[in-house]
This record gives sequence, C-alpha cells and structure tokens, in this order.
Amino acid sequence: MKTYAASLVVLSLLSPLAQAQVIFSENFDGQTTGNTVSGFTAVTPSTATARPTGRGSVIVDDTLPNRALNVYDYDTVNPTRVEQDFGPLSAAHVSLNFRRNADIAIDPSAESTRAFYLTLGLNGQSQGTQANRAIEIRLFNNGAYRFNRGLQDAGGNFVSTSLTPTASFEPSGSTFNGHSLDLFVYSGVPGGSTLSYTGPDSSSRMLDPNSFAVFIDGAFITPTSGATANGNFGVFNSAFYPTAANLGRMGFVSGGSSAIAGVDFILDNVVLSQIPVPEPSSLALLALGGFALVFHKRRNS
Repeated sequence: MKTYAASLVVLSLLSPLAQAQVIFSENFDGQTTGNTVSGFTAVTPSTATARPTGRGSVIVDDTLPNRALNVYDYDTVNPTRVEQDFGPLSAAHVSLNFRRNADIAIDPSAESTRAFYLTLGLNGQSQGTQANRAIEIRLFNNGAYRFNRGLQDAGGNFVSTSLTPTASFEPSGSTFNGHSLDLFVYSGVPGGSTLSYTGPDSSSRMLDPNSFAVFIDGAFITPTSGATANGNFGVFNSAFYPTAANLGRMGFVSGGSSAIAGVDFILDNVVLSQIPVPEPSSLALLALGGFALVFHKRRNS
C-alpha cells in the first residue's frame, strides 16, 4: 500500500503538466439577442448594419435558451472582425461549433474575399492583416474549406506557402448542419522538440514545431501533400518560425483586409486552452524524485 501511495504522489505531480488550461471561453448565452457581441478584445464594426448589404457580429437566438454568434458580411467595402488576445503562448487548442447561415456560391477568382477565416496570430495585432496571422482556416458558405499553410524543409524551416486543395465539410444547398472544429497549434524554433496532445478522436498525436492540426466533426484532417514530419500542416507565416511563445490573438474574420460580399456563419461554444509545453528537465526531475520516493517506501515496507 505504501508503494501504491507513493506512485500516486508521482502521478499527481505529473498530471498537471498534461492538462490544458482554459484561457478564454464564450457560449454567448449571457448576452442579449440582437446586440453586437461583447466581451472580446476588439469587434469591428462596433455597431452592426442590417442585411442585405450590411455586416456585423450579432447575438442570435439558437435553440432557446441557447444563444449563438452570427458573423455576417454583405458589405462591399470593409470586413467584419471579432478578435481576442490571449498570449503569448507556445501552444494552444481552439474548439468551437459552427454552421452555415446561408448558401452562397463562390467565385474562384475572388475566393479569398468570400471566406470566413479562423485565425491565430500576434497578441494585440489586428487579424484583418495577413502579416499578423500564423494560421488561416478558411470556411466558405457553399460548404467548402481550405487552409493556408507553410511548407517546410527537412529541418523544419519555412520554405513557401501553399493553399490546401478545396474540400467540403458538407454539400452546398439549403441544409445547414452543425459542425465542430478543433485547432491545435504549436510554435517554436525549427528542429525543436515536438509536443504531444490528445485529439477529440481520443488518439494520441504529435505536433512538430511551427505546425497545426485541424479536426472537423472529430475527424483528423490529413494533409494530402506538404505535411510536416509528424503529418501536420506547417504554420504559414515565416515570421513565426524563429521564436517560441509568440501566439497571442484569435480572430474570426471575413475576407481578411479585402472588400467582401457574402459571408454568413453561426458560431457557438468557443473555448481557447493553453496546451502545456513541459520542460524536459522538469519531467526528468519529477520522474527521478518519484523513483526515489517509491524506492524509499519499498525499503521501509
């Protein structure tokens, strides 16, 4: 029994290092229907304008008493942005629910201005500017998605950027289903240590430095080309590669900094968590201390 108790002490010391810490969460249920969303670092525009040509980030009734956030943009001049500072962090997990609120065909020649972007980037820096983003997940109102990702050489250094091929989270049309999205991201320096995490599919996986992984409806999205060493997408902005702990702002953005016409999504249950990045030396000390404690208990049992 003494040996078992000592083992529990070791596990209790190690377990906090393996648990994510919630930094920000919002389910919108405490906000007022019809109002522009509040409680975020920055919201643009501060007052919504109505369809058919307006834009805004407005609280809507969902399945009562549940409320959600409607981010829409039918404006031909400016984007819509909802942004939250949270950093600086080296690793983060964003989870949310989303669904289309309109079926809008996409003109391939203007695709980037017809996208709803989930971004992570620099603390305090507008996510309306692509230079401030480390990650772009693009969702479209025809049910499609793409990721803007960085390509890396064998040493994990940034080489170039590339958009993933178009895929679909649901068929186009007037049936709008609810979906979940999970994003795991890890910054760092090329050639640095990897990071273990458990995905929503309960599988243990590994993130390379300057990489991210995406799950839609709990399913891991496998890169069809240009994957990092452990099968992830590379962070697409070279400015993030030399330094760890430089993630700091989350954004929900329509069309980047370009003029936009036709983005309309519902968001709910937004949670941003810090993924711990334990120091190898700390783990070694804990393991050594735990071994010594167990050995001592055995000698005295």
